Amino acid sequence: MATTATNRPTTPAAPPPHVLVVPYPAQGHTIPLLDLAALLASSRGGLRLTVVATPATAHLLAPLLAAHRNAVRALVLPFPSHPSFPAGVESAKGLSPALFGALIVAYSGLRGPLRDWARERSDGPDRVVAVLSDFFCGWTQPLAAELGVPRFAFSPSAVYGTAVLHSLFRRMPRREEDDDDESLVPFPDIPGAPAYPWRQLSMLYRMLRDGDEVSEGVKRNFLWNLGSSAFVSNTFRRLEERYLGTTLVDLGFRRVRAVGPLAPDADAAANRGGETAVAAADLCTWLDRFPEDGSVVYISFGSMAILHPPHAAALATALERRGVAFVWATGPTVMLPEGFEERVAAAAGGRGRVIRGWAPQVAALRHRAVGWFVTHCGWNSVLEACAAGVPMLAWPMTADQFVNARLLVDEAGAAVPVSWGGLQDAPAADEVARVLDEAVRSGNGKGRGRWAHVAARAKELAEAAAAAVSEGGASRQELEELVRELRELGSRKSPSPANISQHRVTVDVEVEEESRQRMYYTDEEDIRLLSVTDPVEGNSKKAARYWEEVAAAYNETTLSDRKRDEKLLKSHWVVRDSPKWNAHIAAEGQGTKRSSPDLDGNNAPPNVHPMGCKQAKKMKGNGNGTASTVVEQQLEKLVNAQSKINEGMSDMKEFQECLSESGGCKVVIHGRQGKQGIQNDGEQIKDDGAQIKNIGQV
Repeated sequence: MATTATNRPTTPAAPPPHVLVVPYPAQGHTIPLLDLAALLASSRGGLRLTVVATPATAHLLAPLLAAHRNAVRALVLPFPSHPSFPAGVESAKGLSPALFGALIVAYSGLRGPLRDWARERSDGPDRVVAVLSDFFCGWTQPLAAELGVPRFAFSPSAVYGTAVLHSLFRRMPRREEDDDDESLVPFPDIPGAPAYPWRQLSMLYRMLRDGDEVSEGVKRNFLWNLGSSAFVSNTFRRLEERYLGTTLVDLGFRRVRAVGPLAPDADAAANRGGETAVAAADLCTWLDRFPEDGSVVYISFGSMAILHPPHAAALATALERRGVAFVWATGPTVMLPEGFEERVAAAAGGRGRVIRGWAPQVAALRHRAVGWFVTHCGWNSVLEACAAGVPMLAWPMTADQFVNARLLVDEAGAAVPVSWGGLQDAPAADEVARVLDEAVRSGNGKGRGRWAHVAARAKELAEAAAAAVSEGGASRQELEELVRELRELGSRKSPSPANISQHRVTVDVEVEEESRQRMYYTDEEDIRLLSVTDPVEGNSKKAARYWEEVAAAYNETTLSDRKRDEKLLKSHWVVRDSPKWNAHIAAEGQGTKRSSPDLDGNNAPPNVHPMGCKQAKKMKGNGNGTASTVVEQQLEKLVNAQSKINEGMSDMKEFQECLSESGGCKVVIHGRQGKQGIQNDGEQIKDDGAQIKNIGQV
């Protein structure tokens, strides 16, 4: 029997989800985020990306736009003006370090134009479903909240380095003496509890000034990151297993997706960061003249560092003295010893080459003749060396470079230190010559030098890096999960913009006047309040004195317009039995009792009997742990529970629907010596103490 085909109207396919990408205008930040954007644009299923730039940085987008014409478009906006930042400057290139903080604050002026641009598209096929932005653009966190979408914070740095940086702004540590640059600053919440001399900390932090508008803006920028949906980091698990294997309080207990290394192959990397001063093919032809593998040293101190004359002189003298074959990529303004470039070009048929300007670094590192890399340990350079299997001679100068160098030397075993003096102290030329000589004798892992094992370790890391980004590798899986998450956001209904930036909010319940404005606690503020309270110590002090100390510690790391007095902090925190409370919030997978919870009744975790004060004291007295350790352990359980319950962001509409279905949820906070409970659907938990009832408001 014949069948007749009928023409039925087909529904046009929905366009791929639209993600707003906001790089930070510094080459070391922009390049890896554009590498990630290229992977997202070429992913299976597809995503559409709009990448933000200003007129001076728009050219960096050219390779990405050419390769993904249908998936990526540029949004070029005028650079915002700011009284603390010079007119006509739009990036960190050639910028004085004294203006780094002002650049962050000035760039945040794009928040308003981006909000207006996104809202104009909120009801159409081009609505933004998520924001992916550099962690130096923390201001995009409140922007995303205004749009009612999640924000993913991209870190172009190591997870270790990112945690150290955010720990500084979260805790605001001080040195004991204002003029002691060697004063050690500990990082107790990071695995291994490392400590660094004051001079090795980020200049952004060391330059903060109390009451200064720019300083407040910089601090606020990084604290905003702790409210993001997740961190996306250019790293891989084998290199940073220690920091990826646990949730970090200094990153707001947020999930970290390790998607690196993002370094592409040599051909794809030809014009990353702009036009090179020498073509990759020409440089490789020059390197081909060296028959012995691993006999050439590649030298670069990054796109922003300006090598001081004493450092440059020590390195140049050492190179000449040892007759080492080298390629030195340096900035056009770096002062080298007079006649140095001409002498090394003529010596032994030209064993040295100086490149003034941007160099094809990926191509150089992947050439068989290059055996070692003298580097400042900027994270992009570190990952490019890891991917190429080239061991490093670590010479950190500033920023996160000391943290990266410690990771490479002490943990990864893929680098040897040249100097820890940074910008302040240049090493002697004899010492640099000794390091170079030993490195060349060690070759690329096959030599007899005492650092041959370092070169061999670098080869192992290259294999691990390649495996991570291959089909089925850990980084590839994380990338695919990120793509799926972004695509799922595109399938949701358009959310109503909300002026909140967290998954949950908490409110002060002690409001003296009906008209007084309530200030909501963010997740990050809850975490900091936990970190400055010690219930065991509190039991040994009078309540007034204890909460004065808590308030002082809390407000020291709080923005001026978010500070609270001890009365409000005390009312927010359950006054007594806080070890029980910590166990409770860990077991429930929710925030404090004054929180509007992330509701998912089908996946509620099992109840756990809370720990009492006596047990906490006993643990402290026996040396088995401290109250703060207990808090951290319970918070880690909290994060794990929340991750299972809620991955992604629940918009306000879903939250309201959940409330309407449950008949409303009243939050009950019991008074002294009372048990904690939730009154819901008419079921009341009784207590013989005073009760304070508060209706969760949104």
